[in-house]
Amino acid sequence: IQSVRFSPDGRRLAAGGYQVVTLWDLPGGGLARTFAGHNDQVQALAVSADGLTAFSGGPDRTVRAWNVADARPLRQFNTSAAVFALALSPDGKTLAAGGPDNLVRLLSAADGKERATLKGHTGAIHDLAFPANGRRVVSASSDGTARIWALTLPAPEPIVLNGHNGPVRAVAASPDGTLVATGGDDATVRLWHADDGKLIRTMEGHAGPVLALAIGPDGTALLTGSADKTARLLDIATGALKRALSGHGGAVQSVAFSPKGDRLVTAGPEGGLKVWEAETGQGVIAFGHTAPNNQPIQPLRRVAFAGENALISASADRTLKSWAFEGSWRERPSLGPHVFRVLALDFNPDGTLLATGGGEPSRSGEVKLWEVGKGLLVRTLDSLHSDTVFGLRFSPDGQKLASVSADKFLKVTNVADGKELKSFEGHSGHVLAVDWKADGKQLVTGGADNVLKVWDYEAGEQFKSSQPIPKQITAVRWVPNKAEVLGASGDKLTRTWNPENLGIARTFSGPGDYVFAVAVSKDGQRVAAGGADSVLFLWDGRNGQVLRKIEPPGPAR
Repeated sequence: IQSVRFSPDGRRLAAGGYQVVTLWDLPGGGLARTFAGHNDQVQALAVSADGLTAFSGGPDRTVRAWNVADARPLRQFNTSAAVFALALSPDGKTLAAGGPDNLVRLLSAADGKERATLKGHTGAIHDLAFPANGRRVVSASSDGTARIWALTLPAPEPIVLNGHNGPVRAVAASPDGTLVATGGDDATVRLWHADDGKLIRTMEGHAGPVLALAIGPDGTALLTGSADKTARLLDIATGALKRALSGHGGAVQSVAFSPKGDRLVTAGPEGGLKVWEAETGQGVIAFGHTAPNNQPIQPLRRVAFAGENALISASADRTLKSWAFEGSWRERPSLGPHVFRVLALDFNPDGTLLATGGGEPSRSGEVKLWEVGKGLLVRTLDSLHSDTVFGLRFSPDGQKLASVSADKFLKVTNVADGKELKSFEGHSGHVLAVDWKADGKQLVTGGADNVLKVWDYEAGEQFKSSQPIPKQITAVRWVPNKAEVLGASGDKLTRTWNPENLGIARTFSGPGDYVFAVAVSKDGQRVAAGGADSVLFLWDGRNGQVLRKIEPPGPAR
């Protein structure tokens, strides 16, 4: 893949490779509500079966009930200890709560009154689960055991599940109540008979503690999350690995199945949620908690589905958030053929047209315009450039298209009829990147001659040229609402220049090799760049401080 571009509305993605452009429709969605009120991090979460009510708890020693639709607090229960885990009975009437006092408390979900206290653990409670029949509750503890408590009267002694070497961090119960799964610091998952506590199977494969478990609604699949940064989908009948999911920047701390079981969600310490197709392991959509005032992003502690296309997450940032999404990835017919690699892509402002560029080195410069909805070729501009096209950019009004090439030219064509409007000459090497200023009056280019140039479109001439930097300028962007232009370079640096005098205003450092791509947020406060070292850097656009360094995900096991 040589080039990628999202449509302006974020609903389509184009990727250019060898001779073809692949186009996808994307799922859409985003943040729906923020639930604020806790005085400390939110560590526990439970959602009613109908997705209408959420319960949360944490170190502030409260359990809070929320209306999911509008994030309105419904009621608050004070507890005598911090709450690390919550589970809601299938009928929605009973909450199980556990924490550092080693107790499991059964509370009325309506008013918080304590119905029973289950004693026996000698360590903190980390997780709780109700089977679908609601006749038992299962607890996981740092004392190295899990316990199955019968909720009948008179209550029999709990079934103690022994076998883990170290704290038990996660527990899940099958919908029919016959099986219990546990996971712990020994990096194993164990499957037990719920009736007698006999071990069925021990499943290995994670390289770190197992922190989260979920069993699918049909009882056939088990989803695990681990400190090794991966999630694993296992077949319950055989223990076989169906697929491994990777991509989080840290431990996978919570996992869940959608109500139908066809989608999965995982949550991690980087504040990110990822939704996956259960059948294929393909990512569907991702969301991320944000941090105000440049504070570090806080870990997500729990996540749950609140419907087929709705999620709720609990964070150490003291909030819960709900998310809504719809659709899935759908590949559209490929756009092609092209004569060689497709190195440049750009959507027009309303997303109806896609420009593609490339060409065979030293032989042709190819530019094509496509109607996106139908995938039809609108126009080919084969005679515009005499060598490979490296950059394309529609003007802000969508009426003009700028293109740059190995033939050392910047050219602007009229989108409506393909006629050449302006030709700009001045680079002494390949021109690699181009962008328009928001008012459409100036353009910026960067090239293999190691200089950045600003052009006056109306005058049809060069406005300013920078002093050469050590290596080629590979990508450029005009910073929105600022008198700055941004450029990435082969000398491992990204820079902003003042377009009036092309003096360097700021330098962004960190990459260990050529930087090939750069982007800037709409408010100009975030700069992203990546290159040959396979690492994505995110900086504060105001001072050059590194905010995130995202390494490529490791291979799935």
